Amino acid sequence: MLPEISLPKFSTTIKEIKTTFHFRPFMMKEERAILMAKAIGTDIEVRQTIEQVVEACLISNKKIIVEDLPAHIVDYLFMQMYARSNTNVLSVNFHCHANYTKYDFVKKTDPDTGEEYEEEVKSEHLCGHESLNPLDLTAITLHYPHDFEKKKEIKVSDSITLYFNAPKSKSIRNVYKMTETDEVTGEFIHSDEERDDAYSDLIYESIDKVVEINKDGEEIIFTIDDFTKDSFADWIDNAPKNVTEQMTILFSEMPTIYLKTTMRCLRPECQNSTDISLTGARSFLDLCWVDQRMYRWWKKLMTWLLITSSTWV
Repeated sequence: MLPEISLPKFSTTIKEIKTTFHFRPFMMKEERAILMAKAIGTDIEVRQTIEQVVEACLISNKKIIVEDLPAHIVDYLFMQMYARSNTNVLSVNFHCHANYTKYDFVKKTDPDTGEEYEEEVKSEHLCGHESLNPLDLTAITLHYPHDFEKKKEIKVSDSITLYFNAPKSKSIRNVYKMTETDEVTGEFIHSDEERDDAYSDLIYESIDKVVEINKDGEEIIFTIDDFTKDSFADWIDNAPKNVTEQMTILFSEMPTIYLKTTMRCLRPECQNSTDISLTGARSFLDLCWVDQRMYRWWKKLMTWLLITSSTWV
């Protein structure tokens, strides 16, 4: 019998929901699931795989339903786990689009004396050079839109306030599914009604509570356990127009994982510096799998994994 493998444990605190999460690194089976989803999966499958991997790696006495967590928190936990499972510093290929100045010396002849001399000539060129730059995943943060906490509180009337949370991961996944397009025609696969249902589900599932202040100054709290999606839709239809306008503003810009860094061109003549911003789990995943010089042997590895995985118990 082989010895038991002991995995390290880590933790991270999310101030937004006042929770500390404990987790372990990825196991090989989870790494394989992520690679397969990234290589052959849609956005829906990648989203679902991220949820499953995060749920498997979390350590808690109480089961955590990851798909019910806000999507940006799931993404943040996933990248924290990735950074501690592989390497926290990626080597990212930066393609420089800047212009650089090139100096050449051209031989010329003095028309009066006939003597040859060199004249410096300056010219502009598009760089196009590719340089490997380090990207520290531990620098990833949670980015919130301006006044996000205030925007989550929508005044319906003098006595009624509607409170929202950021959308759940499962709600985002459902929207991905209902907005799929045909690869050939580019048309939506699902109907207008199904897409509308996905958006209304996202809004309904994001409701934290509705609070009414009665004549005695007491708070009466309603949660989604107290009303259905249809009854909420009827209720919001009778609200002032500015309520739906505020809801539109709220859901038009959501929290996300974020990293701002500077990429530098290593071409000696150029040495341009460009500030870039990365947002969302998919953009980081694209970097993760192209990085680590995995791309050249990725297909061979995937073939081996897909064949051998079916024999593992």
